[in-house]
Amino acid sequence: NGIGAHAVSFIECPLDGQFKAFEVTVGIDGQTEGRGSVVFRVLVDGKEKANSGIVNGFTKPLTLKVDDLTGARRLILSVMDGGDGNNHDLADWVDGKLFLK
Repeated sequence: NGIGAHAVSFIECPLDGQFKAFEVTVGIDGQTEGRGSVVFRVLVDGKEKANSGIVNGFTKPLTLKVDDLTGARRLILSVMDGGDGNNHDLADWVDGKLFLK
């Protein structure tokens, strides 16, 4: 289960201080046949808490974790272009989990 997005995109999730951690697996969608490159970022209250670095269509899926969401108000999932234009930049956020306090 997951969310597909195209670079450049931002998905905002309200947290209202209810959660302690977040975890998600990220990668380029298989339909691109290896093309595309993006950077996945997780921001908490406007501050970057996780960054995948440049991920391309041949990169194995990565797990991003944010271990301390104490008091956090909002989470933003950001997909940025990998620096070569946004053709084939189909990004997948898979099995995202928010852990309650």
